[in-house]
Amino acid sequence: MSKKLKILAALIGSAFMVTSCGDNNNSETPIDNQPVDNTPVDNKPEDNKPEDNKPADNKPEEKPVEEYTIDKVPLDDDVVPIDKIIVEDDDFYVDPIVEKTCKEVNRGQSGGSLTDFFIGSCIEPNYIYTCSFSHDKTFSGKYVVRSDDRSIAQVAHDENSNSFTVKGIAPGDAIISGYTDENELVLQFVVHVRNRIPMEKIASTLFENDVYYGMYYGYKISFLSDDPLQGTLTGSDDFETTFANFKLLNGVEEKIGNGTDFNTYKFKISVDYENSSTTRTYTDLYVSTTGDKIYMYYTNGIVDIFTPEFVNIYSI
Repeated sequence: MSKKLKILAALIGSAFMVTSCGDNNNSETPIDNQPVDNTPVDNKPEDNKPEDNKPADNKPEEKPVEEYTIDKVPLDDDVVPIDKIIVEDDDFYVDPIVEKTCKEVNRGQSGGSLTDFFIGSCIEPNYIYTCSFSHDKTFSGKYVVRSDDRSIAQVAHDENSNSFTVKGIAPGDAIISGYTDENELVLQFVVHVRNRIPMEKIASTLFENDVYYGMYYGYKISFLSDDPLQGTLTGSDDFETTFANFKLLNGVEEKIGNGTDFNTYKFKISVDYENSSTTRTYTDLYVSTTGDKIYMYYTNGIVDIFTPEFVNIYSI
């Protein structure tokens, strides 16, 4: 082959090779001859782990235990209140009135409504009761009085006076304490604030309370019916043994005969003397408007003060 033909054949082969390379789809070299970066954007495997690998806790959620506490009077080592009621579930009913107790202290001379407080008489909200108290524990004889729960009962006292007042605020119990100027406890008692029982409900309340017991003598009153309101008085004292069937008539609201601050309903007593054994003429029966006390009178004075074993508390 001549030299010219060899050159022509070489040129044709080169052209063929260039055309074949341009049509190859598997070429990794682009037209601008820049190498392609085949490195992936992120070679890290996708993190599919859950946020918390701990097994799910399928236990039911526990309800927190609620505590109802009662504030204590400062400097009151003798006070023994009921501290708390624990509510464990929604079905546990808590009486809105939490009864308190304390060691009664009366290191002085007392009078007025204070004598009624010391026998556990209840008072009404929005009424004021006057107490007198004096002591000789310090040279000055001064003292201060305070309530451990002013939302239940509040006291007002001029330290230069030997009297103070107690005002019922809302149903509940409060501990009233009196201290000398040297922080000596000279007075302490519980005030029971209860709602008034309406006149039309007092007969059924007495019947539900059933038996009222004399606080000083061996008497008791048993209520047999509420319509009409009737019962029996039984017991004895230094003068006689009594059995008296009676009815209560003409109930009206009236302060008790000794001028106390406590509100009462007054009834006339009608005794069935033919079926009774007594020499006394019974006249009046006073029932506290809170239903916790009965004062029974005959012509020569008071028979006794009566209180029920259990008090059915009236709530509005």
